[in-house]
Amino acid sequence: MFHHGELCFAVAGSLDTHALLRGQSPRERAIDVFSLLRVWDTEHNSGVLIHVLLADRSVEIVADRGIHARVGEDEWSRICQAERGARSRSSPRVAEPIAHCQPKRRM
Repeated sequence: MFHHGELCFAVAGSLDTHALLRGQSPRERAIDVFSLLRVWDTEHNSGVLIHVLLADRSVEIVADRGIHARVGEDEWSRICQAERGARSRSSPRVAEPIAHCQPKRRM
């Protein structure tokens, strides 16, 4: 089975001053980073960004429409929750929950 996509993992200490003054949320910043890093620029619209803000203890997943249609919102939420749990236990395997991602089957 071939996989056509891109997984990008971005970690930031905190939001910068400009973002804080504008009231930018961690989710909004993750969407900006998704665009800035061109994670969306894949042949099958299958780019995924995992964006971690350490100061906010925030994990955001931004997925392009192709992969989002296969995985779904519930699965992304489960992955985020597992990721937060792994970090709260000081797990050295920060991205381990991604390995358990179960895409929805095509009909």
